[in-house]
Amino acid sequence: MNKKTFTVLSFFLPFFILLIWVCYLTYITTTAQQVILAVQGFDPRDLLSGHYIRYQIDWNNTDCTQFDDNKCPYADFDKIIHRYYLPEQYAIQIDKLFSSQILKSESVRFDIVYAYVKGKEPIASMLLINGQEWIDYLQTQHERKK
Repeated sequence: MNKKTFTVLSFFLPFFILLIWVCYLTYITTTAQQVILAVQGFDPRDLLSGHYIRYQIDWNNTDCTQFDDNKCPYADFDKIIHRYYLPEQYAIQIDKLFSSQILKSESVRFDIVYAYVKGKEPIASMLLINGQEWIDYLQTQHERKK
């Protein structure tokens, strides 16, 4: 193999590997069973990792009948990092919503939708607030205030 061929291959190999990984994640998230888990305990800011919410799964308020044998797979979800990325401009609004929920001044329920395949790492795909996708919920709240 000559030097030019090696250089071209070494340049494109990382992109090819990234493409395969993205295709794999897309396949898993579109074909896997979608499960909804109640969550609690947020921390929307982390200087090292951008803006995301960190949460804990609230198994007491999660419907375990959506899993095989009507049992929650605690072990499959305990081994992953529980966080969901939010664009920076929305992190403060989500934080305020969660704070009002903690103070019980407003009834707000937070859920995460996971793509779940038994024995594989679950992938968080969507944040729900009171059953709506988070961005739709914020837009609805913004329109009500007008």
